[in-house]
Amino acid sequence: MFYQAVRKRRGRDLVTSVEAALDKWERVRRTHPVAVIEILDSDVYVEQLAIELHRGESVEIRRRPIARARSSTCWISSATPPMR
Repeated sequence: MFYQAVRKRRGRDLVTSVEAALDKWERVRRTHPVAVIEILDSDVYVEQLAIELHRGESVEIRRRPIARARSSTCWISSATPPMR
């Protein structure tokens, strides 16, 4: 499994955007088809993401629970519906 932590402020082994985490996973996805991307802070991340998964792959984008956070809702929307 591939794991990447995300936080707006740089830190050891951290990236500052979900897109950067997905880019890192892209380089290892053949050997690590399951990815977990965890947001460590309570900042807002506004990014346009396009993720195409192949059979056997999965990506989980989650936020670590933070005591002072008002909501743990993650909004993901698509400008165009997925093709079937």
